[in-house]
Amino acid sequence: MHDHRQFPGHGDHKHTPRPWIAATGARAAIVELRDAIVHEPGHDWPPMRLERIETVPVTRDAFLALLDDGVGAIIKSYDIIETIGEE
Repeated sequence: MHDHRQFPGHGDHKHTPRPWIAATGARAAIVELRDAIVHEPGHDWPPMRLERIETVPVTRDAFLALLDDGVGAIIKSYDIIETIGEE
């Protein structure tokens, strides 16, 4: 069993009253990575989407559907929040 207190912000996302906080951190990480890569000779950066995916509750049936049908079987909702690097 993991102690989530070792990893700040890990494991507490479902208790966060403002889910955009995670999106803001993810966006900052993508932008930081993009800035590091685009300055390397011979590397380009294709546009990258920041997405929010909500899954159905993990039940035995949902897990079996995941194994049988793939990840699409457990997606409850899907939103593209932003496309980063699109000019």
